Amino acid sequence: MISFIVKGWMRQKERFLLMMIGALLISGGLSTLIGLSESTKGTVIDSLQKKWDASYHIVVRPEGTKGISQNDNFFDPNYISGISGGISLDDYKKIKEIKDIDIAAPISMIGFTGYNVILKHIVISEPGIYRLTIITQDLEGFDSKEDKEELYFSKGIYEQVDSTLYQKYGLIAFENNLSSYTRVLLAGVDPIEEARLIGLENAVLPLEGQKYFSDSSKVYSTDFSFEGIDGKEINVKDTKFPILLSNRSFLNQNLNFKLERLDIPFNNESKMKKSLDIIEKNGGEKYLKLLSSKDVKDYTYNSEKVHASLIENLTGIDSKTGDKI
Repeated sequence: MISFIVKGWMRQKERFLLMMIGALLISGGLSTLIGLSESTKGTVIDSLQKKWDASYHIVVRPEGTKGISQNDNFFDPNYISGISGGISLDDYKKIKEIKDIDIAAPISMIGFTGYNVILKHIVISEPGIYRLTIITQDLEGFDSKEDKEELYFSKGIYEQVDSTLYQKYGLIAFENNLSSYTRVLLAGVDPIEEARLIGLENAVLPLEGQKYFSDSSKVYSTDFSFEGIDGKEINVKDTKFPILLSNRSFLNQNLNFKLERLDIPFNNESKMKKSLDIIEKNGGEKYLKLLSSKDVKDYTYNSEKVHASLIENLTGIDSKTGDKI
């Protein structure tokens, strides 16, 4: 039987060669798949081991927030980050006084705040009405979200601002600055305990005038008042406190500013008044949107540049070199 098979192979050498190549490819592919499977298995196990390594030894949570899994003496590490509520400063002091408590390092989520970052100061010398188009593109993995905003302002002749300016002509006040407004989440920590726990003080970059929290880093408030649009007095409390700001941006965002001078007469007072009358009669901003433009300029920034500008705005120091601007 074996002799018969061998003779058959010898008569059909090409088919035999193809069968051997196919067998080698199949065995090689199976070996690769098995190897990848074992590698993936090891990666998953390693990732799970890291996830289930709790980031705290003793959990202190707000009253009434006990999870269902805790009935069986189980809970996810970091699960308290997903619940609301907290403890008071008196509770915190009591926790620190408990026997065998070495470090108690709470994190208190204060809330969101907004900041405006000046990216560029532009000089406009040609009188006219301008359109500023701002396109914000948030890159979210495979998907992206885009917001578009159009603003209109005049420069060179008619720049005074009153309450009827936007209603009549669709024009706003513009300070010649391209800027970005962003909201961030503030978290309060105990700087002494964080330094003991993870050495947070060593994370501060050695830039001029920048340092970790000290006894002189105080929180203070100032009360002031001003008159509102309706004439009523508005009382405000301005609170200032020191912060630690990451030198990295956690956004993935692109900003594009498009500046255009509209094709409408505006280079002397008589032409300006005539143009404003035409704009008002035709619907203000609705009419401005229909006008063609000239002298187009584009300015583009990514989130890294915006964050670097934020650091420079706050500190007056170049975020890359550490030199004064």
